Amino acid sequence: MQEQKKMPRIFYGWWIMVGAALGGFVTAGGIMTITVAAPHIQEEFGWSLTMIMGVLGVGAVVTGLMGLLAGHLVDRIGPRLVAMIGAIVGAAGLMLVSLTTANTPWMWYVCLGFLGATGVAFGGTIAPISTLRRWFMKRAALVVSVALVGAGLATVVLVPFVYIPLMESIGWQNTYIISGLIVLVGGLIGASLLRKDPESYGMYPDGVKPDPELVKARLDFMARGETWSVAEAVRNQNFWFLILAQVTGLLVLAGFAPNILI
Repeated sequence: MQEQKKMPRIFYGWWIMVGAALGGFVTAGGIMTITVAAPHIQEEFGWSLTMIMGVLGVGAVVTGLMGLLAGHLVDRIGPRLVAMIGAIVGAAGLMLVSLTTANTPWMWYVCLGFLGATGVAFGGTIAPISTLRRWFMKRAALVVSVALVGAGLATVVLVPFVYIPLMESIGWQNTYIISGLIVLVGGLIGASLLRKDPESYGMYPDGVKPDPELVKARLDFMARGETWSVAEAVRNQNFWFLILAQVTGLLVLAGFAPNILI
Protein backbone atom coordinates (compact mmCIF):
# COMPACT_ATOMS: atom_id res chain seq x y z
CA MET A 1 0.00 0.00 0.00
CA GLN A 2 1.45 3.36 -1.05
CA GLU A 3 2.14 5.66 1.84
CA GLN A 4 0.22 8.94 1.58
CA LYS A 5 2.35 12.05 1.66
CA LYS A 6 1.81 14.02 4.85
CA MET A 7 0.85 17.65 4.44
CA PRO A 8 2.61 20.19 6.67
CA ARG A 9 0.69 21.37 9.72
CA ILE A 10 1.12 24.98 8.73
CA PHE A 11 0.18 25.72 5.14
CA TYR A 12 3.24 27.16 3.42
CA GLY A 13 1.18 29.94 1.89
CA TRP A 14 1.28 31.70 5.26
CA TRP A 15 5.07 31.88 5.00
CA ILE A 16 4.65 33.39 1.55
CA MET A 17 2.51 36.07 3.20
CA VAL A 18 5.23 36.72 5.80
CA GLY A 19 7.85 37.02 3.08
CA ALA A 20 5.69 39.42 1.07
CA ALA A 21 4.97 41.59 4.10
CA LEU A 22 8.66 41.68 5.05
CA GLY A 23 9.70 42.65 1.53
CA GLY A 24 7.21 45.51 1.46
CA PHE A 25 8.16 46.58 4.98
CA VAL A 26 11.88 47.06 4.37
CA THR A 27 11.72 48.44 0.80
CA ALA A 28 8.98 50.97 1.56
CA GLY A 29 10.77 51.97 4.77
CA GLY A 30 13.96 52.59 2.84
CA ILE A 31 12.28 54.88 0.31
CA MET A 32 10.32 56.79 2.96
CA THR A 33 13.55 57.67 4.77
CA ILE A 34 13.48 60.69 2.47
CA THR A 35 10.79 62.26 4.67
CA VAL A 36 13.33 62.40 7.49
CA ALA A 37 16.41 63.20 5.44
CA ALA A 38 14.91 66.02 3.34
CA PRO A 39 15.42 68.85 5.90
CA HIS A 40 19.05 67.81 6.48
CA ILE A 41 19.79 67.64 2.76
CA GLN A 42 18.04 70.94 2.11
CA GLU A 43 20.13 72.62 4.80
CA GLU A 44 23.42 71.06 3.71
CA PHE A 45 23.14 71.41 -0.08
CA GLY A 46 20.65 74.24 -0.48
CA TRP A 47 18.37 72.18 -2.73
CA SER A 48 14.73 73.16 -2.93
CA LEU A 49 12.20 70.97 -1.19
CA THR A 50 10.40 70.49 -4.51
CA MET A 51 13.52 69.04 -6.09
CA ILE A 52 14.22 66.77 -3.12
CA MET A 53 10.70 65.41 -2.80
CA GLY A 54 10.26 65.23 -6.56
CA VAL A 55 12.19 61.98 -6.42
CA LEU A 56 9.03 60.34 -5.06
CA GLY A 57 7.14 61.27 -8.20
CA VAL A 58 9.91 59.92 -10.41
CA GLY A 59 10.09 56.83 -8.24
CA ALA A 60 6.36 56.22 -8.62
CA VAL A 61 6.66 56.25 -12.40
CA VAL A 62 9.74 54.01 -12.34
CA THR A 63 8.02 51.59 -9.97
CA GLY A 64 5.15 51.21 -12.41
CA LEU A 65 7.40 50.75 -15.43
CA MET A 66 9.77 48.35 -13.69
CA GLY A 67 6.76 46.45 -12.42
CA LEU A 68 6.11 45.37 -16.01
CA LEU A 69 9.65 43.99 -16.24
CA ALA A 70 9.35 42.37 -12.82
CA GLY A 71 6.17 40.57 -13.86
CA HIS A 72 7.87 39.24 -16.97
CA LEU A 73 10.88 38.05 -14.97
CA VAL A 74 8.71 36.34 -12.37
CA ASP A 75 7.32 34.13 -15.14
CA ARG A 76 10.80 33.48 -16.55
CA ILE A 77 13.08 33.00 -13.54
CA GLY A 78 10.71 32.76 -10.58
CA PRO A 79 9.68 35.15 -7.79
CA ARG A 80 12.43 34.29 -5.33
CA LEU A 81 15.25 35.36 -7.63
CA VAL A 82 13.36 38.46 -8.78
CA ALA A 83 12.76 39.56 -5.18
CA MET A 84 16.42 38.93 -4.34
CA ILE A 85 17.48 41.13 -7.25
CA GLY A 86 15.11 43.78 -5.92
CA ALA A 87 16.65 43.62 -2.45
CA ILE A 88 20.18 43.98 -3.83
CA VAL A 89 19.35 46.80 -6.26
CA GLY A 90 17.25 48.70 -3.71
CA ALA A 91 19.91 48.36 -1.04
CA ALA A 92 22.59 49.56 -3.44
CA GLY A 93 20.53 52.64 -4.29
CA LEU A 94 20.09 53.58 -0.64
CA MET A 95 23.75 53.08 0.21
CA LEU A 96 24.87 55.13 -2.79
CA VAL A 97 22.78 58.06 -1.55
CA SER A 98 25.52 58.74 0.99
CA LEU A 99 27.82 59.67 -1.92
CA THR A 100 25.50 62.45 -3.12
CA THR A 101 27.16 65.87 -3.30
CA ALA A 102 25.84 69.38 -3.89
CA ASN A 103 27.14 69.28 -7.47
CA THR A 104 25.38 66.04 -8.39
CA PRO A 105 21.66 66.27 -7.61
CA TRP A 106 21.02 63.89 -10.50
CA MET A 107 22.58 61.12 -8.39
CA TRP A 108 19.82 61.64 -5.83
CA TYR A 109 17.31 60.73 -8.53
CA VAL A 110 19.34 57.81 -9.83
CA CYS A 111 19.81 56.32 -6.36
CA LEU A 112 16.27 56.72 -5.05
CA GLY A 113 14.12 57.48 -8.07
CA PHE A 114 15.51 54.62 -10.15
CA LEU A 115 17.45 52.07 -8.07
CA GLY A 116 15.34 52.43 -4.93
CA ALA A 117 12.08 52.35 -6.89
CA THR A 118 13.26 49.28 -8.81
CA GLY A 119 13.89 47.57 -5.51
CA VAL A 120 10.31 48.32 -4.45
CA ALA A 121 8.88 47.01 -7.72
CA PHE A 122 10.93 43.81 -7.69
CA GLY A 123 11.18 43.01 -4.00
CA GLY A 124 8.28 44.83 -2.38
CA THR A 125 5.31 44.53 -4.71
CA ILE A 126 5.24 42.55 -7.96
CA ALA A 127 7.21 39.41 -7.10
CA PRO A 128 5.84 38.80 -3.58
CA ILE A 129 2.24 39.91 -4.14
CA SER A 130 1.78 38.05 -7.44
CA THR A 131 3.24 34.94 -5.80
CA LEU A 132 1.00 35.29 -2.79
CA ARG A 133 -2.02 35.47 -5.09
CA ARG A 134 -1.08 32.08 -6.54
CA TRP A 135 -1.01 30.48 -3.11
CA PHE A 136 -4.43 31.72 -2.05
CA MET A 137 -7.79 31.80 -3.77
CA LYS A 138 -10.56 31.84 -1.16
CA ARG A 139 -8.50 33.97 1.26
CA ALA A 140 -6.77 36.05 -1.40
CA ALA A 141 -8.22 39.39 -0.29
CA LEU A 142 -7.25 38.79 3.34
CA VAL A 143 -3.66 37.68 2.79
CA VAL A 144 -2.89 40.34 0.18
CA SER A 145 -4.25 42.99 2.53
CA VAL A 146 -2.11 41.70 5.39
CA ALA A 147 0.97 41.64 3.15
CA LEU A 148 0.37 45.21 1.98
CA VAL A 149 0.12 46.34 5.60
CA GLY A 150 3.85 45.65 5.79
CA ALA A 151 4.62 48.68 3.62
CA GLY A 152 2.27 50.85 5.65
CA LEU A 153 3.83 49.77 8.93
CA ALA A 154 7.22 50.91 7.68
CA THR A 155 6.14 54.56 7.89
CA VAL A 156 4.93 54.19 11.48
CA VAL A 157 7.61 51.82 12.78
CA LEU A 158 10.87 52.01 10.82
CA VAL A 159 10.81 55.75 10.10
CA PRO A 160 9.97 57.18 13.56
CA PHE A 161 11.60 54.53 15.76
CA VAL A 162 14.68 53.64 13.72
CA TYR A 163 15.55 56.21 11.08
CA ILE A 164 14.75 59.41 12.98
CA PRO A 165 16.95 58.49 15.99
CA LEU A 166 19.72 57.34 13.63
CA MET A 167 19.49 60.52 11.57
CA GLU A 168 19.92 62.64 14.69
CA SER A 169 22.79 60.62 16.12
CA ILE A 170 24.94 59.51 13.16
CA GLY A 171 23.81 61.78 10.29
CA TRP A 172 21.81 61.20 7.16
CA GLN A 173 24.66 59.63 5.13
CA ASN A 174 25.32 56.86 7.65
CA THR A 175 21.59 56.39 8.16
CA TYR A 176 21.16 55.64 4.47
CA ILE A 177 23.92 53.05 4.67
CA ILE A 178 22.15 51.32 7.56
CA SER A 179 18.84 51.65 5.71
CA GLY A 180 20.40 49.88 2.74
CA LEU A 181 21.64 47.07 4.98
CA ILE A 182 18.14 46.67 6.44
CA VAL A 183 16.68 46.44 2.94
CA LEU A 184 19.35 43.95 1.89
CA VAL A 185 19.02 41.61 4.86
CA GLY A 186 15.25 41.90 5.28
CA GLY A 187 14.64 41.72 1.54
CA LEU A 188 16.75 38.60 1.09
CA ILE A 189 15.05 36.88 4.02
CA GLY A 190 11.62 37.74 2.63
CA ALA A 191 12.63 36.60 -0.85
CA SER A 192 13.96 33.28 0.46
CA LEU A 193 10.45 32.43 1.69
CA LEU A 194 8.86 32.81 -1.74
CA ARG A 195 7.91 29.78 -3.83
CA LYS A 196 6.41 29.95 -7.31
CA ASP A 197 3.08 28.16 -6.71
CA PRO A 198 1.59 25.41 -4.52
CA GLU A 199 1.18 22.96 -7.41
CA SER A 200 4.95 22.79 -7.86
CA TYR A 201 5.24 21.45 -4.30
CA GLY A 202 2.33 19.01 -4.35
CA MET A 203 -0.04 21.41 -2.61
CA TYR A 204 -3.19 23.34 -3.46
CA PRO A 205 -4.24 26.99 -3.10
CA ASP A 206 -5.34 27.68 0.49
CA GLY A 207 -3.96 24.26 1.41
CA VAL A 208 -7.18 22.50 0.39
CA LYS A 209 -7.88 20.47 -2.74
CA PRO A 210 -10.60 22.39 -4.60
CA ASP A 211 -13.87 20.78 -5.48
CA PRO A 212 -14.11 20.07 -9.25
CA GLU A 213 -17.37 21.98 -9.47
CA LEU A 214 -15.77 24.99 -7.80
CA VAL A 215 -12.92 24.90 -10.31
CA LYS A 216 -15.42 25.07 -13.15
CA ALA A 217 -17.37 27.88 -11.51
CA ARG A 218 -14.48 30.20 -10.67
CA LEU A 219 -12.48 31.88 -13.42
CA ASP A 220 -9.44 32.38 -11.17
CA PHE A 221 -9.11 28.62 -10.73
CA MET A 222 -9.62 27.97 -14.43
CA ALA A 223 -7.03 30.58 -15.44
CA ARG A 224 -4.19 29.10 -13.39
CA GLY A 225 -3.10 26.87 -16.25
CA GLU A 226 -3.46 29.49 -18.96
CA THR A 227 -0.57 31.30 -20.63
CA TRP A 228 -1.01 34.55 -22.53
CA SER A 229 1.25 36.07 -25.13
CA VAL A 230 1.93 39.81 -25.10
CA ALA A 231 -0.25 40.24 -28.19
CA GLU A 232 -3.15 38.43 -26.51
CA ALA A 233 -2.83 40.54 -23.37
CA VAL A 234 -2.79 43.77 -25.35
CA ARG A 235 -6.01 42.79 -27.11
CA ASN A 236 -7.78 42.22 -23.80
CA GLN A 237 -9.70 45.24 -22.47
CA ASN A 238 -8.93 44.32 -18.86
CA PHE A 239 -5.25 44.89 -19.60
CA TRP A 240 -5.95 48.48 -20.59
CA PHE A 241 -8.17 49.04 -17.55
CA LEU A 242 -5.22 47.97 -15.38
CA ILE A 243 -2.85 50.26 -17.28
CA LEU A 244 -5.28 53.17 -16.89
CA ALA A 245 -5.58 52.57 -13.14
CA GLN A 246 -1.80 52.38 -12.81
CA VAL A 247 -1.18 55.56 -14.79
CA THR A 248 -3.85 57.43 -12.84
CA GLY A 249 -2.30 56.41 -9.54
CA LEU A 250 1.18 57.39 -10.70
CA LEU A 251 0.01 60.81 -11.88
CA VAL A 252 -1.64 61.45 -8.52
CA LEU A 253 1.50 60.46 -6.64
CA ALA A 254 3.72 62.50 -8.92
CA GLY A 255 1.51 65.55 -8.45
CA PHE A 256 1.41 65.38 -4.68
CA ALA A 257 4.99 64.26 -4.01
CA PRO A 258 6.61 67.74 -4.09
CA ASN A 259 4.00 69.03 -1.64
CA ILE A 260 4.50 66.43 1.07
CA LEU A 261 4.98 68.07 4.45
CA ILE A 262 8.02 67.03 6.36
